[in-house]
Amino acid sequence: MENEEGKQLTDADHVEGLLKSDGWKIIYEKLSQRILDLQNINNLDLTKPETLSIQLMARKMAVDEIWAWLRGDVTGFVEQQRANAAKMDEKIEQFIDRI
Repeated sequence: MENEEGKQLTDADHVEGLLKSDGWKIIYEKLSQRILDLQNINNLDLTKPETLSIQLMARKMAVDEIWAWLRGDVTGFVEQQRANAAKMDEKIEQFIDRI
């Protein structure tokens, strides 16, 4: 269990380093632009109006999945691991205080 917790904290360190990097800022800007493009109705294919609802649903699903990934597996992962680390530190301090 301890090894798994330590690995997750190390993974969180790596992901946090990525989020703070200049490369991430560049990629995030490009990803955000792509998401905005998916949300823009001006670039829908209107040659086949019967596919309009399918296009809209597919775009919404894609945007929802991308945001869920960013919030859950990227920024959310780091936040969760930091919160877990803080709880562990608190438990260690409580244990030391009892000794």
